[in-house]
Amino acid sequence: MLQYLQFLGTTDGLFRSSSLSDLSGKRDQAALNWVEVMDAKIHSIQSDESGMGLVACGSTRGLIKLDGDFWMTFGEDAGFTLPDVRHVDGSVESLWVSSYQELGRFQDGQTQWTPVPMLSERSLITSLLVISPEEIWIGTSLDGLFRYNGQGFIQYTTTDGLPDRRVTCL
Repeated sequence: MLQYLQFLGTTDGLFRSSSLSDLSGKRDQAALNWVEVMDAKIHSIQSDESGMGLVACGSTRGLIKLDGDFWMTFGEDAGFTLPDVRHVDGSVESLWVSSYQELGRFQDGQTQWTPVPMLSERSLITSLLVISPEEIWIGTSLDGLFRYNGQGFIQYTTTDGLPDRRVTCL
């Protein structure tokens, strides 16, 4: 049996499925309704531990977070210098986000940004994987892989055994 498709991000906004129907090929049950966030390009979605609920999503408007029944958007007022949040990972209590070249921890309505050292000017963050607050992996478009250990960054490149410096996803 397939999992249920609960949320879908597009260049036009965020969709939420109209029902918890099994979407294993029945087109009439795959209809989606718009959720309140309609005017932002969605870059990433972070689900809760069950995979059925939405915790937050990264968008061109900043971090969009579900708070009970309401959508809250966090932009410049929450410390986002660029509202474009590319990746989101973590938990309800502590979300990690990335812009094009910075890693941020969003907690209690504010974001603390940490520039990724050794990231070249033309390289972008392509992926983010949070194992724990002390272990975060960051893929980049030109500079390989970085691991944040809570204190600092360690870079891995082809010299360290990576097959390619262009990491597309984790």
